[in-house]
Amino acid sequence: MHADARLLRSRDLADAAVRTLGRGDAVALRGNGAFTVSGAPGTAVTRMWLLSATCRAWLAAGAAGSVRVLSHEEISSWRAVQPELLPRRWRHLRAKCVHF
Repeated sequence: MHADARLLRSRDLADAAVRTLGRGDAVALRGNGAFTVSGAPGTAVTRMWLLSATCRAWLAAGAAGSVRVLSHEEISSWRAVQPELLPRRWRHLRAKCVHF
């Protein structure tokens, strides 16, 4: 989560958001959405789709009770299969949404 809620309308503000990203794949911008990164546009779009789906699931789970954060092992398990799963999800998104 990027702590600064201002829009990224200057190089300094954008650089600060990039520092928040670090070596990660996505940053939630407090009050202003999120961004995802990748060397391939389709992978970045797929990461954004997954981030959106995860946020919806988190909110729904929170409304039903307590939510438990993923463990480091669970996160590592997901990261290990990204190269296989992200391109497959991107193909699915492209087939489902012809405007991509």
